[in-house]
Amino acid sequence: MTEEQNEQKLLLTRKQLAGELKVSIPTIDRWIKIRAVPFYKMGRKVLFDLQEVLKYRSGYGKLIRISPDSSPTSNAA
Repeated sequence: MTEEQNEQKLLLTRKQLAGELKVSIPTIDRWIKIRAVPFYKMGRKVLFDLQEVLKYRSGYGKLIRISPDSSPTSNAA
């Protein structure tokens, strides 16, 4: 198996990534929109390398929730 084939096996769809991270597909879509996860566009498909996403998300720090008035608030209790 070539290196390119190995890489292709590691790429996940939005639905697969949502399942791995135990979040909803709309959450994945929001993360794409605000660039909170690394992704690849191949034509109309959006694909993710799970290892890259996990590494990126681990360095993302505390999650910030944007309240309706657009002022950021921390999720930490």
